[in-house]
Amino acid sequence: MKKILATVLMICALGVLDAGAQRFDRGYENFPTGEFIPKGTWVIGGNISYTQHLNDSYKFLIIENINSNGYNVAVNPMFLYMFKTNMGIGARFSYDRGLLDFENAEANVADISLAVRNYYKVSQNFAGSLVYRLYIPLGNAQRIAMFAEAQMGGSGGVAKILDAHSEDVKGTYQNVYSMRLGVNPGILAFLADNVALEASLGIVGVSYSWTDQNHNQVELGDRSSFGAGLVLNPLKLSIGVSIYL
Repeated sequence: MKKILATVLMICALGVLDAGAQRFDRGYENFPTGEFIPKGTWVIGGNISYTQHLNDSYKFLIIENINSNGYNVAVNPMFLYMFKTNMGIGARFSYDRGLLDFENAEANVADISLAVRNYYKVSQNFAGSLVYRLYIPLGNAQRIAMFAEAQMGGSGGVAKILDAHSEDVKGTYQNVYSMRLGVNPGILAFLADNVALEASLGIVGVSYSWTDQNHNQVELGDRSSFGAGLVLNPLKLSIGVSIYL
């Protein structure tokens, strides 16, 4: 009996040693190791977007008689230089401008009436950041790849707000600034030899922003905020086209 028990313990010990000596394979070695984006390549890309809305006596849930119009236009160019195979450095820039003209909106909750009238806001913002991008090719066709993009930069902008719902018109002028450090994962697919369609989503970031306000050229106000974390926000999905030269 003792010999049988000793034999079983020895087999178990050898099995544990053998399992410990095995290497856990997550499949990364199956990725191609050749060139996807060769050293010396220039990448030019970005995206342009424009949205416009018009509400005429529109109703949304408990909000009625919505009358408003507005637009938002944004231009986001990008430049990269591949200093090493599948690794690039460069910069991103962006400009966006928006307008919101709110004529009227009403809400009634438990015999309490709320209304917003004659609210007008126009704003524009400039931003720039340094970029490092790493490509991870998928498959053997060399047409599709994942990428991780680290960004470090800041932005600055101005906004004018006019509130004329009462007899006394109130105007506010504000300066908005921010700094950000983030990582954006994404995926791209080549539509032609030198043209690729790509999509990215910002999920990791640290940001700090502050706003200085001037009300009616008399009163001053300010606001600041800090944020950090891992956030999956579909509204931050960016789709664009890039050209490889």
